[in-house]
Formats: sequence, C-alpha cells, structure tokens
Amino acid sequence: MTSLRDIGEDGLLAAFAAELNRLGHGSSLGLLDDVALFNAPNGFRTVVSMDTMVEGTHFRWWGDHFGPRELGYKLAMSNLSDLASKGARKHSMMLSLGLPADETLERAVEFIDGLNEAWGEWCPGLLGGDTVRSDVWTVTLWVAGVVELNERLPQRTAAEPGMHVYVTGRLGSSAAGLQLLESNRSQFSEEEQLLVRAHTAPTARIAEGVAIRKEVKNAFAMMDLSDGLSKDAKRMAAASNVKIVLEVDKIPFSPALNRYADSNQVSPTDMALYGGEDFELLFATHAEINAIEQSDVIVTRIGKVEEGKGVELRGTDGSRNKLQESFFDHFTRGDKSK
Repeated sequence: MTSLRDIGEDGLLAAFAAELNRLGHGSSLGLLDDVALFNAPNGFRTVVSMDTMVEGTHFRWWGDHFGPRELGYKLAMSNLSDLASKGARKHSMMLSLGLPADETLERAVEFIDGLNEAWGEWCPGLLGGDTVRSDVWTVTLWVAGVVELNERLPQRTAAEPGMHVYVTGRLGSSAAGLQLLESNRSQFSEEEQLLVRAHTAPTARIAEGVAIRKEVKNAFAMMDLSDGLSKDAKRMAAASNVKIVLEVDKIPFSPALNRYADSNQVSPTDMALYGGEDFELLFATHAEINAIEQSDVIVTRIGKVEEGKGVELRGTDGSRNKLQESFFDHFTRGDKSK
C-alpha cells in the first residue's frame, strides 16, 4: 500500500488527475492548476478556486495578532490570489464554516467581518454556504472570478525557453512574520509588525493580475506564490516541461526583512525560497515588463526559462545549483526536505 506520507500532496493530486482523466472527467486546466475554468453567459468565462484552512494545521491563535477577524481576511486573500494568477476579476464566494459548539457568537461574527473587509465592494460577495460543528475551526472558501471570453488566460503550462521570469512585490516577509509569531513574544517593534502583517494580512494582487494579462499580448505563464518560490517555480517548470533558472541576487526583499535577517542571522533568500504565503505573482513571458500599469507594486525580473527540467539557482559568481526542496506538505507533517 502507498502511504500519503511518502508521496505528499502533489503525488495525491497527480493520482486523482490521472483517474479523472481516464474517466473523461478532468478539468480543462487539470487538477494541478490553481483554478478551474468554464464558460459563462454574456461573453465571460468563470474562474473558480477553493481553499481550506484548519486550526492547528494552517493557523493558530496568536492573541491580538491573529484572531477570527484576521483568519477571515487571510482566507479571502489567499483565495483571491488564485484568481489574480489568472488575471480574473473577483465576482462571488461561498463559505463552509466548521466551528466548535462552545465557540462564541462574537468571534464568529468577527470572522465574517474580516472576510467582508478583504472582499471589499462592487461585486455580489458571499452567496451562501454551509455551517457544521467541528472540533476545531475548519473554514473552506469557494471563490469565483470572471475574465472576458476573448481574453487569453495565463496558465502555468505556458512557460517556454527564452522567456523572462518575474515576480511582483517582495518575497520572504511572510516567513519572517511567522517566525516572530511563533516566538511567543507579545510585543513587536514597528518594523517587526510590518513582517507580522505580511503573514497575517497579505494582499492578493487582483488588479496587478488583470493589468499583466492585458499588458502581455502573447501566451504567458502565471501563478501565485503560496508555497514558496522554490516549490511554486518547480510546479511551473514541471507543468511546462522546462527548466527555470532563478538569479539569487535578483530576488526582491523588503528593507524590514533584510534588517530582520541581519539581526537574527537568518537567510532572506531561504525565507523567499522556502517560506511560503507571500501571495505575490510569479510569471514568465517574452515581454519586457518594467512596471505594472496603475500600480505602485514593484515587478522584478528574477530569472529565465531554459530547455531542461527542474529549477536551478544561479549564484552571483555564475555557478548553478539545484534547489534543495524544503516546503510545507500536508501529508508529511510540515516541512519536507530532500
């Protein structure tokens, strides 16, 4: 018998995809993409995604720094980030909410407030869902976005040799914020709070995803960075059957992360590669992208696509090394290293 501990989350999804494809029930984008896609009336396509967060696996309660309001906000943003990876505009959502029977009404309402705050206005928002009793908080959000029917949709399978590799924003701050939260300190400096908020209150790049999709006229690959640059770049490379070469000196960090790394003798590069939950956009295109229209979010070219397989890290001296795999996996009880 094959253990899920041995094959991990990606192995489980690959097995599901193979079985569904055999039966002719597979999604047009496949189970290994961030979203599913289907045509809708009135000249639009609908992009849908769903994520689950379980207390003790994906989050813990960190006093004033992370409560139900922050959970609702982060759950919405993590799902919206999947829509951003397709350049989709948000449309609606549905919620499955599992709560302990002795939870308070006030905390449950705080969660909904956080969800609504992240979602914002100008779309239907929460359509409905389900509530159940659960031993711990277990929350699942389904979100839908829309793209015009005639617009080209970025996919993680579209990277090809010769393309440039870009990221939005700055990477690694969420991992530093998690380290600070797990230190069990009750107070943080103003700069440390920036790192904590990068973990507890990320921003989905919805507007930037739409702008990038409209700027790049030809096919390109794009996905969001939820599990760390190392794992997500590997997923893009595998889906596109190419090699991605990342330049170590080009990976962008915030000043707060650089100072935190210096003070605590940790590597900001490792945090960007293996930390996860930055929810920035990783994309590959032949186009030269220097800025994103009507956005102050930086965009940085961090590598290139070549023939081959896997992901390599190019050092400042020109040397190349295959990346160590170290990332969160649901079925290997946390970090998985090879």
